[in-house]
Amino acid sequence: MGSEQKIIPDEWDLKTLGDIADVSSGGSAPQGDKYFDGESPFVRVQHIDQDTDSINRYDLITDEAVKKYKLKKYKAGTIVFPKSGASIYLEKRAVLPVDAYIASHLCAVNSAQRDVYQYFLFYSLKHILLSKGKADGYPTLNLSEVKRVAIPVPAFEEQKKVVRVLSVIKKAIEQQEKIITKTKKLKRSLMHRLFTYGLRSDELKETENGLIPVSWSLVPLEKIVEVVYGAQAAVAHALDSSIGTPIFTNINITNTGDLDLATLRYYKVPDKKRDRLILEKGDILFNWRSGSKDHVGKTAFFDLDGEYTFSSFILRFRTKKTINNIYLYWYLQFLKSIGYFSQYRDQSSVNSVFNASAASVIPVAVCGKEEQIEIGETLCAVNNKIKEEQNRLVLMKSLFKSMLNNLMTGKVRVRDIDFEGVVCE
Repeated sequence: MGSEQKIIPDEWDLKTLGDIADVSSGGSAPQGDKYFDGESPFVRVQHIDQDTDSINRYDLITDEAVKKYKLKKYKAGTIVFPKSGASIYLEKRAVLPVDAYIASHLCAVNSAQRDVYQYFLFYSLKHILLSKGKADGYPTLNLSEVKRVAIPVPAFEEQKKVVRVLSVIKKAIEQQEKIITKTKKLKRSLMHRLFTYGLRSDELKETENGLIPVSWSLVPLEKIVEVVYGAQAAVAHALDSSIGTPIFTNINITNTGDLDLATLRYYKVPDKKRDRLILEKGDILFNWRSGSKDHVGKTAFFDLDGEYTFSSFILRFRTKKTINNIYLYWYLQFLKSIGYFSQYRDQSSVNSVFNASAASVIPVAVCGKEEQIEIGETLCAVNNKIKEEQNRLVLMKSLFKSMLNNLMTGKVRVRDIDFEGVVCE
């Protein structure tokens, strides 16, 4: 990091951050309850949302705290980012949404020249990796080295157009995230309604799982599935695919009920155990043991091609003819959403557990097979919609990253593009 030379368009200038901006850092965080519940915003590193480059929360401190700790107020629009600690590796960037005081772990940047646009500086710093080359441990960005960061600077009008392009993409990303959030809320609401009221407008009855239609019945899980423990395998270092079959552990089941294949381990399944341990399409994987109560009851639906097995942290449910496996998958997701597994887990162990004995007696609300299929298909349709929107979000973020790099290096120019009607930040 520093004022090293960069390849930029001939008409651009290359300036150090210290030459074009005021660079400083915040003050000590007030200590003690008496300094809080005031009216003045105080921003810390953890208040920066890395996903949205925004600050949506902050502490409120008193005038006494400001005076006691000699804090400096920064105006809304100030660029802030971590300057010390492991958080610098996250490369967080944000703009203060209000006038605020900031913690000493944050660096503050404000344009000091009329021909350098503040929001162009923000995107410039978003593009530059300030933690590059920093050693592990407790890294620090000294203000002197931050001031030496090289910033390519085009003409002011081009700066504004660059900001407009990136802001349009960024706003589209924010809208896409709102769509995903709303659709997830719809899924949770729909799941609760379907497993409470069903699809046939029946009267309701009270059960240990809450209200269900009178035509439904509660059935112990062991009556409708085969419950099997996974392999007692030492898989901690089994990352070599030549060892055998991919084996799912609790880290492969996400909180949203998907299978994450990013980190796969392997296990040589004994021939005599293959019938029990090799998964079949339609099997349900249930995480029964975890160090966190929030992870107990994570459930995934297996529908992959090829051979896979599962570890002892997971129970495999293989459904019988009386229950639709997709329906059961969603019902288990529903139970997790209402806190059933957290409430009834075994707390006698260091780990949170919901072993085969406990799982076998899980009361499952069972309706007619046709209704099961309809409910399963309805929830799958909403879930597929969420995944489509998430894939669209990934593409948008990829576009933003690409445009950020191209615009900040001059590989793509915007000087000839008409952005009339597009509001700048």
